[in-house]
Amino acid sequence: MNKIKKGLYTLIVDQYQPKICELTVPFMKRYAEKIGAEFYPITERKFPKLPPVYEKFQVYELSKLHKNDWNIFFDADVLIHPDFWDVTALLDKGTTCSGYISDFTPQRFKPDEYFLRDSRLIGKGNWFAVFSDWCRDYYHPLDDITFEQAVANITPIVEEEGTLVKADHLIDDYLVSRNIARYGLKHTLISELKTKFNTPDPVKYLWHNYTVSNDQKIMQMHQAIINWAQDVYTYPLPTGGRGFKPIIKGKTVEEMQDNLVDLAQKTVDTWLGKKIPTMQLRMTDPQRTQVQPLTQPETVQIVDGKVVVPGVKE
Repeated sequence: MNKIKKGLYTLIVDQYQPKICELTVPFMKRYAEKIGAEFYPITERKFPKLPPVYEKFQVYELSKLHKNDWNIFFDADVLIHPDFWDVTALLDKGTTCSGYISDFTPQRFKPDEYFLRDSRLIGKGNWFAVFSDWCRDYYHPLDDITFEQAVANITPIVEEEGTLVKADHLIDDYLVSRNIARYGLKHTLISELKTKFNTPDPVKYLWHNYTVSNDQKIMQMHQAIINWAQDVYTYPLPTGGRGFKPIIKGKTVEEMQDNLVDLAQKTVDTWLGKKIPTMQLRMTDPQRTQVQPLTQPETVQIVDGKVVVPGVKE
């Protein structure tokens, strides 16, 4: 039986944000290893006169070169939880996949004959993509209109206009959306896979925010990673908030919180494979966690290595 060949790509050109990449790349490498994929960071420019995001379309030729059965792309500022599953296991080779939602094409792009003929009017964000060798046209570069003509068809929504996002920065969103229509590609979302296969909520396992500054991204990434680590050591209480699992030691809530942060840092170090000196550790906001000590430890059982609390669904 031939092994299924998978490639996981990300784009890191022009020395893109080292402090962001030092957080995201170790998680990407971990995910690639988990699903049996080769990790391919794109670090050289092939289209130097175009915006950096257009370099994503190198994947069209690279996927041929690497002879992949499946291709996965993540933006370099995406965090992937260690428990995120292999999306390719849930897809047939004739179906492409992206994030949580699809936009309405006429809201962001001028629909041409391909959009209108296709009639689905699918508008895509392009921070995450999965497609097989049957569907590599998902990342087909521009070849029938000019870059300038493509940008003229793009209008950022109001939320984007209030940030650093400009029309040419959305060229990859536009072209992927147009390719879906142009080549009649079947398309689904990881949110739709959740409904179909009853998967854990993918929002919990992928972090991405493209409308904030890089400094804000780093702060939000730190908090997201710490939230993930804290979830390892706490569980939801029937009355709301979260309680400590028995591994957390301490006589007071304050002592247990300190120990929780220490354990979270060790977990983060394990996930990332190295220490990040700039990592900002703090408890999540009280409204979310309301962490409190176990008042009835006798009601907590360990079953198959997991904490089980009567009446509480993990």
